[in-house]
Amino acid sequence: MASICYSIEEDGSVSIDVAMEDYSESVVEAFSLLFASIPSVQFQVQAMEILQDAFEKDDKHEEFQQFVKGAIIKSKSIQENFRAGKEDKEKSANDPVIKPTDLL
Repeated sequence: MASICYSIEEDGSVSIDVAMEDYSESVVEAFSLLFASIPSVQFQVQAMEILQDAFEKDDKHEEFQQFVKGAIIKSKSIQENFRAGKEDKEKSANDPVIKPTDLL
């Protein structure tokens, strides 16, 4: 239904291929999660430009706005979950293996 494909050429250049077959709300939402999961901001910027052209070419301006909004919300959620997981891991690393109350 939708995909983002990154390729490396022999000369080291990166190409991005984007395919959107379905612009339904559920596909756009799922696609925004896929996009938000791209860890590099540089790749996100390049992909966003290509996606904007693709959406506009198909006269899907409202769907593009929905996609951008979803990607921003999902990126924020991914970052918050990562931070929370990291904090939990740090807290558990500082916890004693055997708590003093376990000895009583």
